Amino acid sequence: MYLQLAPDGISLLKFLLEAEDNLAYLSTVSPHTAVVKLVFAPGREREIWKFLETAHHQLTFREVVTFPGGWKSEEKRKESRKDTEERDAK
Repeated sequence: MYLQLAPDGISLLKFLLEAEDNLAYLSTVSPHTAVVKLVFAPGREREIWKFLETAHHQLTFREVVTFPGGWKSEEKRKESRKDTEERDAK
C-alpha cells in the first residue's frame, strides 16, 4: 500500500506503527513527494484499515495506489476531504 502525506508526517506515521507492535513496515519511496510504502503481513488488512482510520485523526494522508476495498469507502473519503479542507481553512 502506498500513501502520500506531508513530509513532516513520515516520522510520526513510523512512530505510530512501531507503537502498534510494528503492525506494518514503512519505507519512504520518495522523500520529496512524501510517498511511503506500507508492507504488512497477509491477513492483517483489517487491522491496517482500523489503524489508518485512527491515524487519520492525527495525520493527513491519501492512498496513492488504490487497492480493492481500500482503506476508506468513497463516502468516507469525501468526508475526510471535507474535514481536511475545513481544518486547512482555519
